[in-house]
Amino acid sequence: MNRLLLVSVALVASAVGATTLLALDVAGLTTHSDLVVRGTIVSVAPHWSGDNSRIYTDAEVQVSEVWKGPSTAALIAMQPGGEIGEVGQRIHGVATFTPGEEVVLFLERRGPRYTVTGMAQGKFRIEPGEGKVIIAHTSPDADLAVLDPVTHAVVAKSPVSLPLEELKAQVKAALPKAPVEPTTPKLPATKVAP
Repeated sequence: MNRLLLVSVALVASAVGATTLLALDVAGLTTHSDLVVRGTIVSVAPHWSGDNSRIYTDAEVQVSEVWKGPSTAALIAMQPGGEIGEVGQRIHGVATFTPGEEVVLFLERRGPRYTVTGMAQGKFRIEPGEGKVIIAHTSPDADLAVLDPVTHAVVAKSPVSLPLEELKAQVKAALPKAPVEPTTPKLPATKVAP
């Protein structure tokens, strides 16, 4: 999968130290993701990188539905940054997780783990809404600036709230269509003269 998204978006805004990314809608998140799941955060645990130079935080996710990608019952979503003891590393724009939180995640595979596509843009928090409609919300980090994918101008990234079924329908609509098998026309049966 083309990782242009990550290569072209690692800009740092000078004034506030914000992370700058290309704005992604649901179709864009779906296209750039290897896996889209609905699930519950089971645990959140920071750990050092293999060379002890960086901190990463793993969120264990119990999967209830897979909307794109291979079936799985559980996965680890890894984010850069976190706190271990008195040492902390903060990365602006990453999604944050809380045990017990129900979410829809757009994910890219990184070895045995996944990262959240588009950082905070790729996490929707699920909560009950009015009339028992379940609503999915994005809550972009205040330090996450997003650029219009065409003009590259900074755009206001407001939180998105959608009924869960609408979010699922938008993901399904963005999935690649299965190729249509060519059919061979059937010729009429011919009679053989005796």
